[in-house]
Amino acid sequence: MDKFNWLYLVYALVLISAAQIAVWFQHNWQFINPKYKPEWWGWYIVAVPITWMFLKGTYYGVTAFDGDLWPNRFLGFILGIISYAWLTNHFFKQPVTGKILVQLILCFLIVLVQVMWKEKVK
Repeated sequence: MDKFNWLYLVYALVLISAAQIAVWFQHNWQFINPKYKPEWWGWYIVAVPITWMFLKGTYYGVTAFDGDLWPNRFLGFILGIISYAWLTNHFFKQPVTGKILVQLILCFLIVLVQVMWKEKVK
């Protein structure tokens, strides 16, 4: 990771976060408003821009990490976990329990290890 690109990391964070939030709504809105069951055609239409956000976010993330795939994967994972915890708590009143909090901390530690542990690969 000799050529880390902070601007591309910001692009990746924005796009992947937006995609994770959109996916949460795509998968869980059916429980908030039963009118929008899984068979509703609108879910298939919003899948196209969601996929675009994931693809572009992945491109910017991998580019930000100088071609390394793993940091971007963990980035998407942690952004998904954070958005899921926040939206589930907000819309379903399912709080972050002690067990969930420990799991979230472990997620952050995984990302921290990936970002801070520098290792040359041949």
